[in-house]
Amino acid sequence: IGPTVELKLPYCLSVEADALYRPISSRGETVYADGTRSGSTGSYVTWEFPVLEKCRFRIHGVGPFVGLRPSFRRPQALTWISPYGIVTGAGVTFHRGQVKIAPSFRYTHWAPDKPWVFGGAVRNQTAVLLGFSF
Repeated sequence: IGPTVELKLPYCLSVEADALYRPISSRGETVYADGTRSGSTGSYVTWEFPVLEKCRFRIHGVGPFVGLRPSFRRPQALTWISPYGIVTGAGVTFHRGQVKIAPSFRYTHWAPDKPWVFGGAVRNQTAVLLGFSF
């Protein structure tokens, strides 16, 4: 959930910037040499700021688009996760009366996390978004 701003450029191009509220949760478990286990869970809030340069097409009253650019995030308390990545997306825009509806699919490849945590894990993320504008 979050606001979006789009700036239309010449030709088929536009730039879209979003501020997306994204809660995440984590769960970890440690198994000790003697077989005992201990676990922990947590819930966190992140704000993601993808900036997409989009190219739109016009086909029979709908507007398919593709986009690619950087994405940034600001985690609430997870200081070890990567704050930047690359996002790509595709979707379609159509109108219903005064409302513009834009379902889209996005894939974000986040840069590696801090190397001392979980071996510097790389997180990939997919999302299905549904945008409404008036």
